[in-house]
Amino acid sequence: FASLDHISKGRASWNVVTSAMDEEARNFGRDGNIEHAFRYERAAEFLDIVKALWDSWEDEALLIDKASGYFADPDKVHPVDHKGKHFKVRGPLNVSRPPQGHPLIVQAGSSEDGKNFATAQADAHFAIYSTKEDGIKYRQDINERLARHGRRPESFKILPGILPVVAASEAEGREKQEYLQTLLPDQVGIDLLS
Repeated sequence: FASLDHISKGRASWNVVTSAMDEEARNFGRDGNIEHAFRYERAAEFLDIVKALWDSWEDEALLIDKASGYFADPDKVHPVDHKGKHFKVRGPLNVSRPPQGHPLIVQAGSSEDGKNFATAQADAHFAIYSTKEDGIKYRQDINERLARHGRRPESFKILPGILPVVAASEAEGREKQEYLQTLLPDQVGIDLLS
């Protein structure tokens, strides 16, 4: 992501996903997925490491000085030396500090663990709620969680998930929405619900 941030001149973002399906876990050498809370614990440590690696280069560390032969100021590039429950990483990163410092972090989990993870780590959060009132309650809950992490509400954006159904009337819109529901395979609906 640091390289992508350099290539894009500071326009990279990362949708951090802990993955909930066994099919996804098998793509990463596991027989099945790991327990829900454990996934978030592991993801939090991983993200702490990645942020530390991005910060392992100070802003003025990059020299590219042909005369002296220094690519970077060694006093401004630091090892991370992380030894945690899930990972062990020496660092520093082999890429200079990204233009944004940290690429934008987005997260979508709306469980208790997901909301705690998002308010501790992310800049933006995908959320789904049915009414304006539910959205206001959701934001209030998020603001309380942000405060527990020493963060201000304006440091965190919520991106509501919407599925607009455009029609000439409310009745026609409901008819179209009901039709769209029939296109969802039963197994996909069960997986999403679970």
